Amino acid sequence: MRVLEKLYIGSNLIKSIEELNSLTNLPLKDVLFRGNPFLLQSPNNYEHPQERDTKEYIPEIKKKIPSAEIIDGDEV
Repeated sequence: MRVLEKLYIGSNLIKSIEELNSLTNLPLKDVLFRGNPFLLQSPNNYEHPQERDTKEYIPEIKKKIPSAEIIDGDEV
């Protein structure tokens, strides 16, 4: 049986980190979320979007997906 271990869903329309709650129990090892609105410093400012530093958001994602070993290319 194959198990989903990698999930690359960068540059989608994930607006809130709460939308990751459904991924909590999956055995994901490598995830990529870069380019989603929930990673922007000002999610409603589409004129000059700037992503938050990975050091800010990786711990938040790790809480939602504890099995993750690689988040946006960084080993955690």
